[in-house]
Amino acid sequence: MFFAETKKFTSKKLLSEYIEEVGGYRNAFTSKEVTFFHNQIPFKEFERGVIFLSEIIQNSLLNEESLTKEIKVILEELKRRKDNVQNSLYDLTYEYLFRNHSLGHRVLGTEESLKNITRVNLIDFMNRYYHPSNYTFIIAGNIDPGVAVQKFDQYFVNKSKKESNSYKYS
Repeated sequence: MFFAETKKFTSKKLLSEYIEEVGGYRNAFTSKEVTFFHNQIPFKEFERGVIFLSEIIQNSLLNEESLTKEIKVILEELKRRKDNVQNSLYDLTYEYLFRNHSLGHRVLGTEESLKNITRVNLIDFMNRYYHPSNYTFIIAGNIDPGVAVQKFDQYFVNKSKKESNSYKYS
């Protein structure tokens, strides 16, 4: 969803080209506790990498068409995951051990939860958890830490002034 289109990059192609035209690479993954966005880019293009992350995290359009396509892809991933004994045992173990705690939920969700996702739900979730006070940035390479902090402060403005979320365990 994040790599589809943003306010600044109105197509998947433009978004990809922005990072790849300077030899960069981008990807993301989700686990039970984090969503991890990363890119690798020549150090002289550091600001471009920060702009890219800012765009995909803060300005993704999350349009209905992209959401519908992505849900279909995830439903297929869910089916493949169920066909893998090791993955099924992993999911069932976490469900049993953690029961109603969020760690007991499957990263991909369930068929029912996926079919019930709406754009409004997704945006509400994003607004609740995806804000600068919840971000952690990790940088490796030939970048002055002070310059890095200045660039992240410039492009990741906490307009809502939200505090980081504390998770309540049930």
